Amino acid sequence: MALIIGIGGLGGSGKTTLARKLQQTLPRSVLVEADCFSQPPSGKPGEWWGPDVKWHGLDWERLRDQIILPFTRGQKEINYTKLNWENYGTDKAILKHDADILIVDQITMLRTELRPLFNLTIWVESDDAGRLNRICKRDGEKVRDIWQNEIIPLCEDYVREHQPKANADIVYNALESTEDNFSSLVEQVQQALTPPTIKRSVG
Repeated sequence: MALIIGIGGLGGSGKTTLARKLQQTLPRSVLVEADCFSQPPSGKPGEWWGPDVKWHGLDWERLRDQIILPFTRGQKEINYTKLNWENYGTDKAILKHDADILIVDQITMLRTELRPLFNLTIWVESDDAGRLNRICKRDGEKVRDIWQNEIIPLCEDYVREHQPKANADIVYNALESTEDNFSSLVEQVQQALTPPTIKRSVG
């Protein structure tokens, strides 16, 4: 049976760090970082953070059709297209795996349309001020204005509409991310993915 874990959290919350750590811990799992399924921003290619750039979020239908559904059907070689951040076109790619568990993460991953496809959902919680500072440390101060003025308001709209934290199976506090807390999370994940506790079957 194919099992799928969806991980969401606002920018800078630590969701991708958590997703990578889970993938390294869970046997026979594969991670797809869904930023390559972003819709291309408006503006000139390569100028991601300019004043005229508009961001349009996750192309969730492409992620569903090209990754999630083929994985549930047991395909071991999955052809898909990913966003080319240099020219805003798409490049052909292939996911070759021998996994039983697919992990996908992105800010808006726990949206209403995708949640029924997941066996387990995790929302990564963190503090607002700390998140923005971590983003700027990662990407440079040049991104602060567009995050404050455009991306964060879009994320707030998403949270109000889709209520990802309230609908998540597990809420993980990244501010308390110790080895003990991570071990506890892994136990919860393993229990949740063990029949008969699976709530939603996509196999």
